[in-house]
Amino acid sequence: MGEDGGKPIPADALLWRRVPDWHWVGDGSGGLRASSAAFEDDPDNSPMSAAVAAETTILRMLDPVRSQDHAFAVAEFPAAVACAQQQSITRLPPVPEEPAHVFVIGAKRKRVGRALAKSATWAWPPPGRPYPVGEVATQPQATVSTPLRSAPAALPERQDPVDERRSSGAPAGGRAPAPQHATFDGGPEEDVPRSKPATGHAMADNESRPAATQDPDPQHPRRASRAVGVLAIGTAVAFVATAAWWLSR
Repeated sequence: MGEDGGKPIPADALLWRRVPDWHWVGDGSGGLRASSAAFEDDPDNSPMSAAVAAETTILRMLDPVRSQDHAFAVAEFPAAVACAQQQSITRLPPVPEEPAHVFVIGAKRKRVGRALAKSATWAWPPPGRPYPVGEVATQPQATVSTPLRSAPAALPERQDPVDERRSSGAPAGGRAPAPQHATFDGGPEEDVPRSKPATGHAMADNESRPAATQDPDPQHPRRASRAVGVLAIGTAVAFVATAAWWLSR
């Protein structure tokens, strides 16, 4: 693995990938996990980016996104899982500002994203902020995976738009623009699933139907039927009166 002119990538290497907050979904036990959509190729069709965990630090991973409005966590997954899903891992073309950078190349079918998401743990968990500073992350943390932590009270759990189908069959809505692309960032969900604005679905399953489709008065059909009956009786009376007049001439 990685014998492509660059530094070899060990078969047992762990990879890190930044995951923005719209790709955090409930794990079913009160915590958060990375959604399968966090492991897709970038929106511009460039291969999925990651970094060799043993060759970088959490500080370096999060520095490029400190000024972003959205929060970021860092997911860790085994390179072997990606290879088992027919993905190849390469350092080419190199990224000078991040020697640990790698590309994960291959078709990202749903099963690939699910496998990577299932194998992933948090190297830097949600809520992400406050980000590390100073010497907190100056040493590589390849073997350190922080347990999942619960979401903040203001952040509700969401279903993964790719992994979990809504029982109502309602389609996922549009998403707000994703942050400016940076190496290792998860691209927008498929577009979830994901997905969020990138920050959330435009329509919820429990959203009220439009007013035009609601019956403002449940008694309306009965009143209409009564009016039709009165009109019919009036017409009959008028007909009888007219007939009597003609006969009396």
